[in-house]
Amino acid sequence: MKLFDYLKSARKLIRHIPYLYKEEVLFKHHVDYMIKERINHNEKIEGLRVLIVSKIFMRNFGDRLGFHNVSLLTSLAQNISYIDFDDPELLEKDPSKYDVVIIGTGNSLFHNMITDDFYAYLSNAKHLIGIFGFQYYEVLEERKVLFEKCINQFDKIFIRYKKDISFLERLEISTQKVVHFGDWLVMLFPMTSYNSDKTLNIIGKEPFIRNALDVYMQEIQTYKYVHSARLHTLLCAMCSAEKVSYSEQYDKKHPGISSGKFEGLFNDIFNEHVKPDEFYSVDKHAVVNYKNHVSAQFLEVVSYINSISVTR
Repeated sequence: MKLFDYLKSARKLIRHIPYLYKEEVLFKHHVDYMIKERINHNEKIEGLRVLIVSKIFMRNFGDRLGFHNVSLLTSLAQNISYIDFDDPELLEKDPSKYDVVIIGTGNSLFHNMITDDFYAYLSNAKHLIGIFGFQYYEVLEERKVLFEKCINQFDKIFIRYKKDISFLERLEISTQKVVHFGDWLVMLFPMTSYNSDKTLNIIGKEPFIRNALDVYMQEIQTYKYVHSARLHTLLCAMCSAEKVSYSEQYDKKHPGISSGKFEGLFNDIFNEHVKPDEFYSVDKHAVVNYKNHVSAQFLEVVSYINSISVTR
């Protein structure tokens, strides 16, 4: 890039500082904006009133992307009138006011969320759908009794990994209403190829400081080699890079217990166990097959929502 181009970019950045500041302020108040009740429940209108319960309010790359898939899902479903949102840790809304409650946007259900309040919340839902996976399995197992009660409340769970299903089976929790969905965020990452021979190292906190998700995805997909400490930036790279690697994620209160998410992802796509911090050659055919599986299951989710009738 020439000096003139650098100066031009710097000038553009300076001009955009007020907008970046406003965006920063918006993030700080985002939770309040998003979980504020917007539906007039007394209004007579045809269609389902749906409550989405997920951490879409965070800077986290994967959680924020979940909002986009929810938007696509609820646009393709034929009988939805209103969408509302809630935080799985705050649980501000009354699930009984909605026709359908969807827990998760492809994120992880883990031990901190499994509480008596969460179980009571689920119990008040008229129709309950899950779109999630698990992490920190060993700690989750310590809450088996309450965890099983929570899982049994769901009418249908579209689960992230085969490993998640195996985990439920090992705990002797019924999987009759569980479908292997896959990680539906892969739908948002185009199959393409790198144009830089360099290596990108994505640290754990980096996705929290990026606002422009589309630009960030494009940047990730320019690199030949990508090492990621985050799950969904890794998944994004699998659709473009020649080789990828990951750093395992550990629970802060249980440092010896890994998330297990990366293992589930590699097993589902490549049917292989891949060790942390070792570059792995990406089989693009396997990634395409995985994307096709997820896309087909996505249509099943749409079909399932369309089969739910309004009960008021």
